[in-house]
Amino acid sequence: MGSFHLTRLLTEHGCFGKYLHRIKKEAETKCYHYEAEVDDAEHTLFVYPAWAEEREGMEEIGATSPENLGKKLIEKMDAWVIIDTFASTVMRKKEAHERERRMHVR
Repeated sequence: MGSFHLTRLLTEHGCFGKYLHRIKKEAETKCYHYEAEVDDAEHTLFVYPAWAEEREGMEEIGATSPENLGKKLIEKMDAWVIIDTFASTVMRKKEAHERERRMHVR
């Protein structure tokens, strides 16, 4: 079991400023929605305040840092489902925000 969005989040291949900058689709690595120099998976998973509500389930199971996220994923299926749900929800929202932002940049 695993989702497309969880894979994108764990590999940082998606609508992250850092990744888009690396593949030369963005001039900067910054987060366009929150004042942060780097928009990457860690920022999305643990920092960006807009995802606080979605993050609650991860906090309840103790998936609160990059160091313990992998451990929580393999501990039990319930943790996997919680993290996978976060990834699907948040990455879909990030993708929608990115599409909207690009429409206004042109």
